[in-house]
Amino acid sequence: MKNCCSAWRIVLPALLLAALSASAAPQLEVRLGFAERFVPGMLTPICVKIAGVDTFTGFLVLTQKAGNPWRGEAISRVEIPLTLAGGGKLERLIPIYDFTHPLAVSLLDQGEKVLAEVKIDLRSRMREEAFPLAVGVLPFPFADELVAVDEEALPRLWPAYEAVSSLWVGHTAKGLPGNSWEAIGRWVSAGGTLVLFTGKDFYLLDSPVLRALLPLANPRLSLGENGVQILRGEERPNVRTLLSREGDPLLLLRRYGAGAVYLVTTSAFNLEETDFKAIAAQITPARLIDLTYASADLLERTPLQRPAYLAGVLLVLSCLVSYSLVVLRAKSKKRMLVLLLATSSILCLSSGFYTNRTKVVNSIYELKTSLYAQTSFGYVVDYYGLFATMDGTAEVKVRGQIPIIQELPRSLQQHSFDIDWVEGEGASLVLQRGERRYLRGFGAYQLPLAVVFTGDEEVRIENDLDEPLEEALLIVKGQAFSIGEVRPGEALYYLNNGVPLADAEMRKESFTSLLREFAERFCLADAVWLVGVTEEEVRERYGTVRIKVRDIALYVVSGEEHE
Repeated sequence: MKNCCSAWRIVLPALLLAALSASAAPQLEVRLGFAERFVPGMLTPICVKIAGVDTFTGFLVLTQKAGNPWRGEAISRVEIPLTLAGGGKLERLIPIYDFTHPLAVSLLDQGEKVLAEVKIDLRSRMREEAFPLAVGVLPFPFADELVAVDEEALPRLWPAYEAVSSLWVGHTAKGLPGNSWEAIGRWVSAGGTLVLFTGKDFYLLDSPVLRALLPLANPRLSLGENGVQILRGEERPNVRTLLSREGDPLLLLRRYGAGAVYLVTTSAFNLEETDFKAIAAQITPARLIDLTYASADLLERTPLQRPAYLAGVLLVLSCLVSYSLVVLRAKSKKRMLVLLLATSSILCLSSGFYTNRTKVVNSIYELKTSLYAQTSFGYVVDYYGLFATMDGTAEVKVRGQIPIIQELPRSLQQHSFDIDWVEGEGASLVLQRGERRYLRGFGAYQLPLAVVFTGDEEVRIENDLDEPLEEALLIVKGQAFSIGEVRPGEALYYLNNGVPLADAEMRKESFTSLLREFAERFCLADAVWLVGVTEEEVRERYGTVRIKVRDIALYVVSGEEHE
């Protein structure tokens, strides 16, 4: 009996220590996508809760494999530096390329030791294409593929909605968070589709961002003929009434930037199922603005700096002529030997300068095309095109907390498509000679440009950028006016010789191609817009790899119109 008691005195403290150690171990809780749904090849929201840590400095690493042994394989790695005190929660976006391989979420200390890891199976969570998303309560499930989320689960970063074909806002308990509204506004401006049910629910949703999006100015509630509360107001320019009920507009459409806002003037709970089906039939799916093809075309037309082969031919001819003259003119063997040595030294030095000149060793050519758009809120979309003239590792600098996503071809056999992205630093990827690579990135951006059109053929522009706009157009209700260069500061510009937007051209062919690709998607016909372009070429070096970067920025700003 005494032996048993002694044994328990030893075992019990050990068990208690083990339990305390287990409870203090770092723990990860991961929530992915919208109600765990995502679309491969797009950015996906992820929320990671970290518990069981006190003061901690290390990394959160998210790793996923794409492809298979027949198609080829690639690794996507996202690294987020962390400094925590007592745990925390992170909301980020990550690219997910495949659903057949799990996503590994790992917590690492500074010595890269894995402290906790969660692997998420993606097969049951995958959607093949963008899906409609509902927030709040709707009385009828109008689509089989509909995904519903709580308003608190809405992402705060606008590219998270890339996988959403339309966002339906129904009855909510408290409205939507302000930062979610801003993300939704940016997404709509970039090509998203928003469907709003209002009526008696309007004041729960009301916010400055919502009022900027609404098809109605000065909105107010009033009673319809059947006693149902209806949202009324002054229709903005080019607003269309798609459906009516008992003489009152039921569904209004407003084009906003590259997207669309559909306003249902009454509450979802004042509608019948047939009304829902009629509304759903009118909704156009989201189509985010995309300059990928225009950027790829500009990359193909980027001139490469090649060795001046004519200089090589001239060098060889110089050698032949020089040695011939030495042989013909030398009167003695001793003098011939001295002249040959001197001539050989000069020619060797010249050929060394020729073969080692720095202007011909650009390992990688990078074309970066950026679209900066500013309506009531701003955003930026970056498109990267890379071409390698020799093997090398490219470092792509990106802004903010949103990783870039690369376009993966069907076959991954010929090249390495691994990509590493570190928050705050950028991405790195390996390119082989002759290879092309295309990527895109997203961000929020408040553009320091302001435009006021007075209505008497002059416009006031305030440019707080660090550089001038190389060329700019002012677009007034579908007419384009060239105003040339826009320097930093505030100045008046005068308008003349306007042409229809479809016929507008800029001095550089590259600028014109971007303008036409952009104008096809963005609604520029019903207001005042400034479209400006800048271009810059720089050279960057990472170790032995030299990268020539051609940076083209397209600025699009909504202007004010004063009488």
